[in-house]
Amino acid sequence: PDSDLLRKDCDADLRLFRSVVPGVFAEGLRAEWERRRAAGEHCYTRVEDDVLVSYGWMIERQLHSWLSCVQQGFEFPPNSAVVYDLYTDPKFRQSCYYQVGLAKSVRDAAAVPGTEWIYVTVLAGDRVPRWWVERLGFAYVCSLYYKRLLWKTKKWQS
Repeated sequence: PDSDLLRKDCDADLRLFRSVVPGVFAEGLRAEWERRRAAGEHCYTRVEDDVLVSYGWMIERQLHSWLSCVQQGFEFPPNSAVVYDLYTDPKFRQSCYYQVGLAKSVRDAAAVPGTEWIYVTVLAGDRVPRWWVERLGFAYVCSLYYKRLLWKTKKWQS
């Protein structure tokens, strides 16, 4: 069932983010989030005691994405929605915020007219998020890899 634990597209919630390293990181992240919202991306947020403790993002239509952590692009089929960058503060990881945000964003993506595919990006080493994605019935598509040793880099997909 749908839940009202997380809010959708509440820009005021994004301003309540507090980084463990105050200053530039938080401001840079807020600027990125403003860019995403201006581009029409949807955010899902949970605030506790005036602090943003959980968030996630959904793009209704995505053809190409650049994944900076692996220094590679990925091509999506037409009519694809993408759910990504879901995060819950470690103090709240025993809450249901992550799975509620994931389910809500996937439900909303499926409700967009014409959606044929929904992709969720997850780091392979993040066991709990991966478990939730698999539990919702998503099929594994591929992995992207990036390896750097001094000045040499290697990138591949499987």
